[in-house]
Amino acid sequence: MTSNGRPRLFAPAVALIGVVLIMTPVRAADRVLSADVRQVKGPLDTMFKACVGAGRASEGLRADWQRQLTYVHDQCGASI
Repeated sequence: MTSNGRPRLFAPAVALIGVVLIMTPVRAADRVLSADVRQVKGPLDTMFKACVGAGRASEGLRADWQRQLTYVHDQCGASI
């Protein structure tokens, strides 16, 4: 029971959904993916080469990471 008198059902419900998803068979014929790797849609956007960032939100919230990003910005002119 929670403090308001309601039963705690979230965790058991999530566990039940997980079991159902694990036990549900998936057939390969249900979905077909195909790609023509020889076909070029357009030029490769290389903006990723000029980006500075974090892999996770928790990294961006750390004070030491923010100091390092400020240093990179000051030294390299990278935009924040």
